[in-house]
Amino acid sequence: MISSRSGTESEHKACWARKMDYSNITRKLVKSLFETIRILLRFLSETLGLLAKGTTVRDTNDATNHAVRGGVLNYRTGKLDDGTDPYGWYERD
Repeated sequence: MISSRSGTESEHKACWARKMDYSNITRKLVKSLFETIRILLRFLSETLGLLAKGTTVRDTNDATNHAVRGGVLNYRTGKLDDGTDPYGWYERD
């Protein structure tokens, strides 16, 4: 009877050890999954940062830019022109 009880205790300990191994493995898998996601997000943000750094914004008062669209508004005459009128003004007051 003592031998059957000790067998049960050893089975119980073995089962408990397997459960601990599974929870340990699960914990490690979850931790590595979060680490992988963190690395991918950091890579994505760095890539987007490089792409954003490479873009340039054109000057909105560039005469050639406005000439393609019909000119820039001359507030003195109220018409669109190429932006070279020395007496006209091209920005709002």
